[in-house]
Order: sequence, then C-alpha cells, then structure tokens
Amino acid sequence: MKNLLITIISIAAVMISCTESKTKLPGNLYPAEYTAIEGMPYGIQLNSHATWERTDSYPDYSCLNFKYPEYGADGFLTAVTLDSARLLNTMNRYFAVMEMRADTICDIIENDSPAGIHSWIFVHPAGKEQLQWMATDSATMYVTGRVKLQAAADSTIDITPAIENIRADITHLINNLKPDNVK
Repeated sequence: MKNLLITIISIAAVMISCTESKTKLPGNLYPAEYTAIEGMPYGIQLNSHATWERTDSYPDYSCLNFKYPEYGADGFLTAVTLDSARLLNTMNRYFAVMEMRADTICDIIENDSPAGIHSWIFVHPAGKEQLQWMATDSATMYVTGRVKLQAAADSTIDITPAIENIRADITHLINNLKPDNVK
C-alpha cells in the first residue's frame, strides 16, 4: 500500500512538472503617471515611463511612435485635424479597416468621454495587433493608434496583465483629449 501511494505521488509530481505553465508579463511595471507630449494636438498624454518619438508633423496631422520596453510593446498614434466635410469620410474608412482586421475580436470598448469624445478600443486575442483605438469629436478631429506586444507570438507567455495596464493608459489618453472646439 505504501509503495502504491509513493508511486501515485511520483506520477502526479511528474505530470505537474511536465504541464506547460504560462509566464505572466507583470501588469504594474508602468505606474499610472502621465506626461503631456509637447507640440502634439489635443493635449495627448502618454505614460511617463514609456519612451516616445515624433515621426511626422504637418498642419493637419501628427504622428508619434512609443514603446513600453519592459513589456516588449511598441505602438503608434496619429492625431488628425480635418474640416467636418472630410472628417467623416476619412474616419469611416479608418474604422472600416479596423473592423476588417478585427475578425476575431475578444473585446470592444465603446465610450464617451466627459469632453464629448466618442471612442472605440479593440482588444485582439494573442497573435494579432493587441490594442487598436480610435477617438473622435465627430466634428474636426480624430486620434487613432495601435499597440502590439511582441510577447504575444510566444504561446507560453500570458500577456493579459500587460494588456490591462496598457489599456488603462490608452483609456486615460482618450479621456483627456481636448479638441479645439471643446472648452
């Protein structure tokens, strides 16, 4: 009887050690501290602990690349200012592209901010673009972006904690946009 018990415990220990466990990316490496990016329209704020660089700046749009080095995540955002006649067509085209890429969306968050900004955050399953977003005041501006985690390609890494932290940063960015027509 004693040998049977030892054999069962040994088999259980081997089974536990052979099962694939997922390594979790930590979710709190970048505390919620934000900095307004100088020269960007609408008071765009990024996490102070992320790195960023401006890539393009023209009268009607500005682009920014940013990184979360500890998560192996990088992204970009584009802020566009157009007259209302052109805004709707441009924004609808971008939204259609987001929906086409989102054939297996696990979550869409639709929201209105206190400043009257309507936004969508698309959260994709592992292996695709992880977070995409678009925000607009439906009159003169929209801001779009995407963040991708390189760790998503590795099926042994659980990226959920990092995604939640980055999603909180994107939600902060959207909720603090200040278009020119909103005082």
